[in-house]
Amino acid sequence: MKESIVRDFITDNFSSFTSCITNYFQFSNDLIVEQENMIKGGSVPTKILISDLVKLTVIDNLKQALPVLANLKLLDKEFKLLKTESGRGKQPSIDIMAYNPESFCLALIELKISDSAEREAVTELSAYNQGLQNKFRGLSSLEVLWIPISTEWRVTTKSAIEFVMLWQNTLAMPLKMDINYNKALNQVTNVDLQCFNPTSDLTEIECLNLFSYECFEAFDYCTMQDIPNKEAFINYVTTICIRQKINGFIIFHKPVNMMYPYGFTLCIYNPYKGYLHKKISQDFIKENGEQEFYSIFKESDVINTNYIDIDFRTEKIKSFEPNDDDMEGTSLKFDTFWKKNFLSVGDFAESAENSNIHFLVEKIMQTVDSNGTNSRAFGTPDFEGLLKKLADNTVDSVMYLGVHLELISKKIIVEHQRELHDDDFFETAASFPYLKKTFKDYNLK
Repeated sequence: MKESIVRDFITDNFSSFTSCITNYFQFSNDLIVEQENMIKGGSVPTKILISDLVKLTVIDNLKQALPVLANLKLLDKEFKLLKTESGRGKQPSIDIMAYNPESFCLALIELKISDSAEREAVTELSAYNQGLQNKFRGLSSLEVLWIPISTEWRVTTKSAIEFVMLWQNTLAMPLKMDINYNKALNQVTNVDLQCFNPTSDLTEIECLNLFSYECFEAFDYCTMQDIPNKEAFINYVTTICIRQKINGFIIFHKPVNMMYPYGFTLCIYNPYKGYLHKKISQDFIKENGEQEFYSIFKESDVINTNYIDIDFRTEKIKSFEPNDDDMEGTSLKFDTFWKKNFLSVGDFAESAENSNIHFLVEKIMQTVDSNGTNSRAFGTPDFEGLLKKLADNTVDSVMYLGVHLELISKKIIVEHQRELHDDDFFETAASFPYLKKTFKDYNLK
């Protein structure tokens, strides 16, 4: 059965598209109940789990998508949003393009009916969304709804849609599809669609990387002059981070009696390190169990790409086992480090390979010292050491970027709901001791 047959059936009956979503109202109610339960009690009432914060963020996304989904009007099928470089031959097109006449939100619908192609729906939607942005500059993330529809949703694909909803703030509603097909007539007789939450089975260990010391880069910047307009500076940095998909936070220091008395530290989440941490943790637990993982997690770093890595293409763990020829006493020879013959995630985990981070750092340096950067006042300290070393009385405030703003905000909201503390919301959010305690709690050391 070809996808075009299913697509044509859906477009021919698009006026009843919402009625094909058989769990629409139940799903909406389930989201409300799940959200209330997590805020009030959660899995562990005395501790806020990162997995709960992620789920709450994704639930907000799904709740915003539901009203758009409820009233869609068909624009066209095989709608061309991209052009190949040559411009010849069949051009890439979205399966179905629709819109909501009340919110004017555009919906990009992509179908996959084979169990080996469902991940392509997310990949292709990303490309089509970029094509749409190229045609209509300035579209916000809330003005376009992704609707990937597939007959199968496995772990990798769930992670892919979770990624775009969480890290790219993309409005999305994944649908699982069952098809009644008359083979003799080569005809679809019915399509049943089901909304689902891709994070429903997410575990705490899968999310620990979001606040793991080793998944962050730290960049110290000191200057001789105070930032004259901190609000404008914050807005500028936030804008760049949104465009570059950068997450983390900024620590503003109090003036100190030094040559460069003013400054701040950028603490940027490295998604490649996060991916390594998550994957390695999952595989370790399968082999050794959760209890053993937590004991290792307390004592040492999970990521060391000199000895362990992941192949981007196959998503399989690769490990380096030194042999006798590699050893001198108890140390590896300097010139015999791992020669990787695969597409290494670890190679991209190095901050030198992350162009987004360096773009941000360069722009900030140009803004703070427009008459020339002070290279001597710029450094890349160890993140864990920095966070533990900084004293509370030397930090002025903290500002969060991207996903970490969502996570910290929700953490404080949940804590207030559970009456775990009485501090002022905004004072807590900007508090360095609160940030420091959060990392200490989640890193278990």
